[in-house]
Amino acid sequence: RGLSVADKADSHDICFIPSGDTRAFLGARIGVRRGNVVDAGGAVLAEHDGVHGFTIGQRKGLGIPGPGPDGRPRYVTGIDAESGTVHVGDRADLEVTSLLGDAPVFTSGVAPEGPLECAVQVRAHGGIADAVAELRDGTLEVSLRSPLRGVAPGQTLVLYRPDPDGDEVLASATIRAAH
Repeated sequence: RGLSVADKADSHDICFIPSGDTRAFLGARIGVRRGNVVDAGGAVLAEHDGVHGFTIGQRKGLGIPGPGPDGRPRYVTGIDAESGTVHVGDRADLEVTSLLGDAPVFTSGVAPEGPLECAVQVRAHGGIADAVAELRDGTLEVSLRSPLRGVAPGQTLVLYRPDPDGDEVLASATIRAAH
């Protein structure tokens, strides 16, 4: 009864898939739509069986021949689901310094007026950056004081005020764009 993976020690990927094969699970449900893997210059490096098999920051399983011309590994830096294109580049290409968040929720129930000094985190175990956030026309605009890596649309951003006695969560939003 319940989820067969409920007693797993830790959650990775999509935790309710017993086989752990996310690509096959999603492909069987949404279908396979081929596309290209391209580098920063637009050169086609490989074909793939669907953008659902990739995540921002992914380094392995890209289906491309080895590292980049500079000998460094390549990472998924962008995914265009509409065209089916997966973009790859250097690790530095994963760094973002601004976020746009939709459907912000403020724990106080009231949006602050003007800029808000805060810290931001986008994954439970992800990096933390000092930031300035401001609500403009229903969109939470966040400027990071130091870059974060591997941020993707659809992730949740959480704003908080660090405190040695316990951090205070200020707001959350769904990331629409990261630059």
